[in-house]
Amino acid sequence: MEKILRKKIGILGAGALGGAVARGLGQRGFDVSVFDANPEKGEALAPFSVRACLSSEELCCENEIIMAAIKPHIFFSVLRPLETSLENKLCVSLAGGISLDSLKSEFPNIRWARAMTNICAAVNRAFTGYVLPETATDQESGFLAEALESLGEAVPVQERLFDAITAISGSGPAFYFSFFDAFLLAGVRLGLPADLALKATAWTAAGASELLLQSGKHPAALRDEVSTPGGTTIEGVSALHEGGVPAAIIRCVLKTAEKSESMSKKTAQSTSR
Repeated sequence: MEKILRKKIGILGAGALGGAVARGLGQRGFDVSVFDANPEKGEALAPFSVRACLSSEELCCENEIIMAAIKPHIFFSVLRPLETSLENKLCVSLAGGISLDSLKSEFPNIRWARAMTNICAAVNRAFTGYVLPETATDQESGFLAEALESLGEAVPVQERLFDAITAISGSGPAFYFSFFDAFLLAGVRLGLPADLALKATAWTAAGASELLLQSGKHPAALRDEVSTPGGTTIEGVSALHEGGVPAAIIRCVLKTAEKSESMSKKTAQSTSR
């Protein structure tokens, strides 16, 4: 098998997502640099072997693969001045709600890929869905897949699935943190010190996730293994259903996906060359 050549990765934007991806790549040994309009954000990543560039132009010129972690509403305005520097380079959009067609329409001389990941990349525990352009070389495809897989789990997907991936993976951590906060408050109400309630909540969630992944069982089957007839667990599970929690979670994910789709359509309508 042909050896994959290591390439330099530049990340444009070192906010919550861009910073998390840079940190995750840096601590896995990738050659990664960042640029952010706020220099302190780039400098804060130095402990993770991430270099901070002095300008976006420097970042684009010094790196072979560019990841754009720019908020959707300013994505095009930030990238337009860099179009010449990015010509024929492989660029990966980490932004939600911007389709490949819109990217190609706005920047036809840039070879675009898309990836949807999340801030858990900072601890190399993110789920990433990605799609590569047909113009990507085998070396580029292999290297980019390796880089994204270093952030956790990475799977190539059809772009039509990106709204769903955005809802579950991209936005998902915020939903889980909301659930964790509710567990924490319940623990404190039951008399647990806040730090103990937080630790119990986080470890239980991490353990349940790991068991789900390793067992290959359906989550309902694992739930039933914990639920003794007439016991404490089934009492709590019943309260969840009585409170409409499962339905609320489904609505949460669906509404998020709908928003992602709406953003994509709006962007497509506003971009034409």
